[in-house]
Amino acid sequence: MKKILGITAGILGIIIGIAIIVCAVADVTIPKPVFILLAVTAITNAALITVNYIKKK
Repeated sequence: MKKILGITAGILGIIIGIAIIVCAVADVTIPKPVFILLAVTAITNAALITVNYIKKK
């Protein structure tokens, strides 16, 4: 179960990261709080994945 959650979190993090880059490049008018929230979510996902990976080693 944890493995599925980890993979899902990883995929979500990647998708959100790509979405942020696309929005930045395309100059989409995205509200600042939403932009910050997306960035924080992506960073949190990356951190959680890293922690889980380190625990497994």
